[in-house]
Amino acid sequence: MKKILLSLIVLIIALPVLSQQMDKVDSVIVECMVKHYAIHDIDLNEALDSIEFQLIQQEAILSADSTGIKAFYQSIADGEDVARVDYTPIMDSVTTHYHFRGNLRACILDHPEVDSLIFENSYYVKKQVELTNKANELGGANPTNAAKAMLTVYSPEDFSTALFRVHFLLSVLVTAYEDKSYLRSTK
Repeated sequence: MKKILLSLIVLIIALPVLSQQMDKVDSVIVECMVKHYAIHDIDLNEALDSIEFQLIQQEAILSADSTGIKAFYQSIADGEDVARVDYTPIMDSVTTHYHFRGNLRACILDHPEVDSLIFENSYYVKKQVELTNKANELGGANPTNAAKAMLTVYSPEDFSTALFRVHFLLSVLVTAYEDKSYLRSTK
């Protein structure tokens, strides 16, 4: 009985610490992305601010807040066309250096505060698994199903995090770049 009680006390003490470490995963991911782009002489924060502004100007998104992001996904989920994205030099340079998933994972796991257990149990990874499962449940990965899955899996609070902003803006650009018939269609 003493061992069980002692184990529970240790678990209760350790949970807040583990939770705090898991909360760091999002910031470590953003930090790794910023480092990756810096290697290519791109200030990711400045680039995203510029891209966000341009996407609003081009009416691809209504606003940069969680409401605008949710509206973007809702319009895709409803099968509506989205505004054509005219690429600018900063958009081209950001999409050119986007594909670094293997390097991103290595960067995350090289961080002293994140090991593989913390990463695999993080909110980020859990949400990615939920997103994949939901998209598959809806019939596979196409823009409509992906948007529906995003709206189901993520909350408005998730849409307002720094990590989600990075992924959202980059995914809009990469999707437009790789699937020209999708975001390049006109309203």
